[in-house]
Amino acid sequence: MILLIYFISNGEHIKIGYTSKSIEKRLKQLNTGSPEKLFLCGWQSGDMKLEKKLHKQFHKYNHERFVVNEPLLVYINENSELNLYVDLLDGNVVTYSKMQCVR
Repeated sequence: MILLIYFISNGEHIKIGYTSKSIEKRLKQLNTGSPEKLFLCGWQSGDMKLEKKLHKQFHKYNHERFVVNEPLLVYINENSELNLYVDLLDGNVVTYSKMQCVR
């Protein structure tokens, strides 16, 4: 069984969640009930224990949807297994493909 922590955004906030199913299916479920388009910012291997730890670590910013802040972005960029870099642009969450420079 695959256990994953995901970081999903609506452009303004980031949701930290846990799934034992496909992230694509979870994203589709969340988009069905959301008035805003949601997108994946990152994911990492982990279980409910890690999810709860992350919620506590970033709790001062919100509860389920976390206000985007520097510590959260740094955490995602350092720990995500998705080949994306997450940043803020004009107050909105944006993702960029991580590129590796080769000489």
